[in-house]
Amino acid sequence: TQRTPLGEVRSMIEPLMDRYLLEHGKQRWCEKSPQNIDYADVLFRVFPDAHYICLHRHAMDVLHSLLEVTRYSYMPDQLGSVVRHGGNIVAAMLEMWIHKTKALLAFEAAHPEQCYRIHYEAYVNAPPKVLPPLFNFMGLEWEEELIDSIFTTSHDAGFEDVRVALSKRIHTASVGKGRRINPTL
Repeated sequence: TQRTPLGEVRSMIEPLMDRYLLEHGKQRWCEKSPQNIDYADVLFRVFPDAHYICLHRHAMDVLHSLLEVTRYSYMPDQLGSVVRHGGNIVAAMLEMWIHKTKALLAFEAAHPEQCYRIHYEAYVNAPPKVLPPLFNFMGLEWEEELIDSIFTTSHDAGFEDVRVALSKRIHTASVGKGRRINPTL
């Protein structure tokens, strides 16, 4: 049997992740880096049987969040947009949102059976209503206790938004914060 380069990538990743799952008593693994939308087609070719959860959020609230996170420095994938817009951070971050949202919509259209769209605002406003259909899509049994247990269960440290690590519950405090930003600056 001839192996493809993408098949070899999968054969290297799966044993590492399988061992991690076994060591941590988990059944599935999830990769959630926002930058992965730029590699979605490659990921699909490596993992054609995977489920893809496509999270959408209002542009202005994403902008607000990015402005908070980048107050003191930029993430590497943001620099090109900032330079292209002559230092106009608002325009740069909105350009990034547009680019990533277009890519996400195109990926969903190309793989509708494997994609599940979820809207951030609906999720934080009504997790018990939004999450059961998502779990069904994933072939998992829904347990309402998960909503609270995710904040009391220890998690491995990783590259993440520190605001998530400091949260004690799912909340709507960030919904609508982008309304305060003048997008024409």
